[in-house]
Amino acid sequence: MRPSQRAFTLIELLMVLAVVAIFTCVLLPRVQASREAARRGSCSNNLRQIGNALQNYQARCNVFPPGYITRIDPLDGGELGPGWGWATQLLRDFENENLTPRLDFNLPIEDPTNHAILLTSVEVFSCPADGRFCEVVEIPKCQGNSPADYLAGANYVASAGTVRQTSNVYRDQFDGVFGRNSHTRIQNISHGTSKTFAIGERNYQLSSPVWGAATANSVIVDNLIPGKVAAGPAYVLGFTFLHGNETDLEERSRDTVAEIFGSEHAGVMNFLFCDGSMQAIEVAIDDNLYMAMSTTHELPRETLVRASRLPPDESARR
Repeated sequence: MRPSQRAFTLIELLMVLAVVAIFTCVLLPRVQASREAARRGSCSNNLRQIGNALQNYQARCNVFPPGYITRIDPLDGGELGPGWGWATQLLRDFENENLTPRLDFNLPIEDPTNHAILLTSVEVFSCPADGRFCEVVEIPKCQGNSPADYLAGANYVASAGTVRQTSNVYRDQFDGVFGRNSHTRIQNISHGTSKTFAIGERNYQLSSPVWGAATANSVIVDNLIPGKVAAGPAYVLGFTFLHGNETDLEERSRDTVAEIFGSEHAGVMNFLFCDGSMQAIEVAIDDNLYMAMSTTHELPRETLVRASRLPPDESARR
């Protein structure tokens, strides 16, 4: 006679499924949290590597690298290129970096050799938490009939302070460490390098930065507000502007988020400070403190008070 075989009853099967579901509900958030912690740690490590390179550059040249390098039209202050970004100046200061010897800063970025390098995605410049990240970014030009350019994407932009780069008039009035043809020294940072932003994150939900260049006469597309664009320097620079420009305070203060800092990390943004340290800054940071940390000097009280009166923007830095 064959031995009898006992099968699962329906109730037992349902109990097993319930136990599995409970374990899944308990463990899944922890798995997701551990993955986010790993991505955030990787992002922090990227910024620390950039910080080491920045300190090496500063020790070698006794100055922080320019936000980007361009010739300026003497008639209207417009940009004539080439537009080399701050990250290109740091390449030789990274360990095991082999891109710099092949870059020729005496040739335009459109030169085939240079352009092939600027299309290369560099891991240290991208945050693994950004699921929207693009390895190659289309760079539209101001003139509608001009052909677009293409450059490798990045997630880190240099801090230019609170003055938005909306026009050629304001591009040399930056109050942060980095700007057009900037040459900021440590002694120019009056309230301390450990309290001043150097490099911060921007996620591709806002816009699509690059590491190579701010090409002349380009615009960056606002990914949150259809039809809105910002000026080309925002490809490599970030701003904490809350007050816009002095002459058009209300009109230009909050009409685009393409130029600001932002992150995919829950509740925080990673920033590299000018002393080489890295800190996670809460998204809910006080606006006045946030602006002050992006400048090389104390902001006038009237500027902070006026900024605090602007209506809140829930999309900013989220």
